[in-house]
Amino acid sequence: MAVKFNYQIENFRIKNSARIKDWLEKVIKREGFNLGDLIFIFTDDNFIIEINREFLENDYSTDVIAFNYSDGKNINAEIYVGLETVYRNARILGEKRRDELYRVMVHGLLHILGYDDKKREDRIRMRERENEYMEKIVDNEF
Repeated sequence: MAVKFNYQIENFRIKNSARIKDWLEKVIKREGFNLGDLIFIFTDDNFIIEINREFLENDYSTDVIAFNYSDGKNINAEIYVGLETVYRNARILGEKRRDELYRVMVHGLLHILGYDDKKREDRIRMRERENEYMEKIVDNEF
């Protein structure tokens, strides 16, 4: 049972991957869940568009798509991260690419943990949790 990273993009690797995996595991525990297998797949726009078309019937790139295979409190999931979109969004938002990547990763994980962002109040709640967990990784508190 572990957090795993799968890289479909050449020349991209998560720096301090052990620390980031530990952070994600702590988010899972803090939310009251147990870690099974959580796989992050880092990919490009072309691949994430294919996934978006096939599974969600959307014809555009996105920063994250999460597939939840969990059983009760045992978390098992695949989270696809569209790096090109993450980097574009970071530039538009004036954020560091690293910080936007971490935010997208925890955002995808929060979806797996039951958070939704369809309604305004749900988006606010989810953003609050993202901010809380982002502070912990940036400040090295976990």
